[in-house]
Amino acid sequence: MNNHIEIRLYGKLRRVAPDKRPDGESILNLNMSEGTIRNILDIIGIKAEEVSNIFINGKLSDLDSKVRKGDRVGIFPRDMSLLYV
Repeated sequence: MNNHIEIRLYGKLRRVAPDKRPDGESILNLNMSEGTIRNILDIIGIKAEEVSNIFINGKLSDLDSKVRKGDRVGIFPRDMSLLYV
């Protein structure tokens, strides 16, 4: 298992990733053992109002969802809201 939390950023949120290119992999690896999505947003400098959809290990989640080392998190901005059923 990984000893970090992998954060994948999409759209405008790529601005805080090391590789900001639209064709790049906008991935941040946070060395933390656990927390919430809210904690992660505070750490990386993204306001909760900027976020539309959040996925943890492929499952739709919310700002108060818990994350642990080894988790993969995808965060989408408001202008990329997803339709899901």
